[in-house]
Amino acid sequence: MSGIEHLIKRILREEIVIAPTSTLPALSALPTKEGLDRVFEVKKRDLSKPISLAVTDLEMAAEWAVVSDLTVQLARAFESGSLTFILPALTPLDQRLGGKEIALRPIVHPVMRLLVKACGPLTVTSANISGEEVMDNCKEIAKMLGLPDDAALDIKTEGGLPSTVVNMCQTGDKGSPIIMREGTVGRGRIAQWLQTRR
Repeated sequence: MSGIEHLIKRILREEIVIAPTSTLPALSALPTKEGLDRVFEVKKRDLSKPISLAVTDLEMAAEWAVVSDLTVQLARAFESGSLTFILPALTPLDQRLGGKEIALRPIVHPVMRLLVKACGPLTVTSANISGEEVMDNCKEIAKMLGLPDDAALDIKTEGGLPSTVVNMCQTGDKGSPIIMREGTVGRGRIAQWLQTRR
């Protein structure tokens, strides 16, 4: 059985894996009560701080949230995987996913894409204990967190800035999306793009 198959089996058992993204490793699990319980317990994350989900594309995101035309245009304007969108949830969700809003990140890393295609949307929060530094090797993080050997592949991620989080539910004075966290796409680039489309 391949390493990918081991990860998929763990995910389908509602257990945690350490999965690579285009920037840093993520704590990934199904967004079920059991999966979320495990992620928040391992991460020691405040229950009032929602986490995002990885999707393959905005078509998958539309199964969970209202995806506006502006969201589609914004996603097309910048590098794949560089933006996380906060969108209105189609139905109220677990508060750990945001309740009436949900953060969804189209991902590009081939391993993560395989996992999401096989299992559906997965949690994609940084693979660390809240407040501590994130390492770049999935296998080393799994060991540090006390997870079994089959919870990660020996993959080193590229590092760098996280995705830029854009709130599409709230808009600023001029009807523009609100940037909640600046990451790989700077505020200036988004502001310039918004100007050109008016």
